[in-house]
Amino acid sequence: MSKKYLNRWHKLAIVSIMALAMALTGYQALAALTLGATYITSDGAVTINGVAASTYAIGAATTTGTITIGGTAQTGDLTVGSSSGINALKLGNGNGVTTVTIAGGTGGNTVNIATDNTAADTVSVGSALDSVALTSAKWTIGANGAFVISPTANSVKGMNITGTTGTAAVAFQVNQAGTANTSWFNSTNASGVIPAGVEIEQTGAGTTTSALLISGTAGTITNGIKLNKTSGTIGTDIVLQNSETISNATDGTIDLGAANLKFSGNFTGKNINIVPASIGTAGVKFFTAGTSTAILDVGAQTDRVYGFGTHLTTNFAGADTWVKGLDARIVVTGGTQGNVQGVYSGVTKSGGVAPAQELWGASNAVTITGGSVANTYGVVGEVDLGASATAGVASGTDASTPNYITALLAKSTVASAATLSDDSVEAPVIALVANGGAARSKATAAVVAILGGDNAFSNTAGAAFKAMDYSSTSGYNFDYGLDFGPGVGGVTGPIGGRFGVTGNTFTQADIRLMNGETIDNKTDGKITLVGSLVQQKGSDVASTAAMTLGQGNVFVITGTADITSITAASTDAGREVTLIFSGTAGAAGVTDGSNLKLNNSFGYTPDDTLTLVSDGTNWYETGRTAN
Repeated sequence: MSKKYLNRWHKLAIVSIMALAMALTGYQALAALTLGATYITSDGAVTINGVAASTYAIGAATTTGTITIGGTAQTGDLTVGSSSGINALKLGNGNGVTTVTIAGGTGGNTVNIATDNTAADTVSVGSALDSVALTSAKWTIGANGAFVISPTANSVKGMNITGTTGTAAVAFQVNQAGTANTSWFNSTNASGVIPAGVEIEQTGAGTTTSALLISGTAGTITNGIKLNKTSGTIGTDIVLQNSETISNATDGTIDLGAANLKFSGNFTGKNINIVPASIGTAGVKFFTAGTSTAILDVGAQTDRVYGFGTHLTTNFAGADTWVKGLDARIVVTGGTQGNVQGVYSGVTKSGGVAPAQELWGASNAVTITGGSVANTYGVVGEVDLGASATAGVASGTDASTPNYITALLAKSTVASAATLSDDSVEAPVIALVANGGAARSKATAAVVAILGGDNAFSNTAGAAFKAMDYSSTSGYNFDYGLDFGPGVGGVTGPIGGRFGVTGNTFTQADIRLMNGETIDNKTDGKITLVGSLVQQKGSDVASTAAMTLGQGNVFVITGTADITSITAASTDAGREVTLIFSGTAGAAGVTDGSNLKLNNSFGYTPDDTLTLVSDGTNWYETGRTAN
């Protein structure tokens, strides 16, 4: 039984209609209908209907009352607006403030809106002025626009967006006009492993041009990608396709892992600081355009750095560390590099049956076909030690621990078992003035030593050329300090031999001195001095019984004491000295005996002279004068 509450006009209308119906039906059996002052009660179905254009108003005048359709124990369908035609169902459509509640009970309701999936529906909720909030167990859209997704089941995607097949369609787009982050991904797991903060996967057979594209049409993007871990650890910043890594675990250092670094174009900008961690394959290779030949190979060993046309900054440590650059700027910032060379080429031959015609460790070829230059250099070395620089450490006399300060160093090591042909000249440095063809007929010299000057500094040098012997082992020495002897082939003649013409001689003299005087050995067994031979005068020596002479060949002997011996050493063998006396001998003068082998004792007077020659032990008289 249902109960309907109607006003008095509705009741009057219903009574009139029912009376008319009863008159027309001729007293057929009908359900009981009870009319009260404020209600109509029926124990059967009640139908209120009219013509097609009828308008029904229920509770139009109600202001503070309650309009209820359906009972509290309703179990059947309560249908509103089930027409197959085009109609509009409006709830709370007035201009007053209306609250619409759908399925607000506690019975676990199911609400379906446009779920038929037969024809395309249009579902609109809210407008641009409205605050819309949607809440579920796994996601929330707040009235402030915040969208929170919290799935808890395994293998469930928090958001799955399937883009259309249109070529210009965008599956997901975020527009941020404010100063906040455009997007933010925050991993808050306290334990376990998250495979990836953001994963981009290609599963279709098509092509994705860029998995991650950062572009802009206006404004400034300060950092394309910024890794900003303020605490914790980023094990490896970037892992590439084949497991090579790029890491910045150490502040100020970018570690490329075990990968090779290859530039297909030009590399400009910052310097390269490479610190290999262990002996292995090359850490960085630079290639010339269009070839596979490495021109910079760093990392083959921990104590080797080679550079070609590069700026090398090193801080290596090692007992035998080398930094070698060809056409390179080398900056050493620390470490214990044992050797730094500005020009170097490492050449290794480990096999093959054909001998190399030329095997050079360092070579610069200079060719000028036109134009004008002030200076032309084939090999140049320059050393500049500043006022605060310290060069050299304490070392012995052995060649293994020297201190070299030089603009050019050439070192040659040839094993004693190596086989050299008869046409080989072995030397660390060879100066060859080419001949034949259009070559200049006469060069200034094969080797020239020049002392720079004409500036605000005092430039001096101990010698233009100096021979030094660091060997502490007897017999390991230079044979000669300067050799104009036969060629190394053993052929007789002044400069014959492997690279000389047999019997060829110097045209003028072996040696020309500063003012034009010469020394030559053009005649075998004879040394010719063109100029006067002047002996060196030593410091004056006071006469005494056992007298010692200084450096020189001519000495003034002062005083009147008798002289019974003069010190002689093995280095004095062949030395000739002349003694000039300034006083009168007090007794015997220079006495024959001891290591003085005289014609007889020489009682000297002023201006007398005595000439002696030594065999390294004794002094023998060769002449005397009494002036």
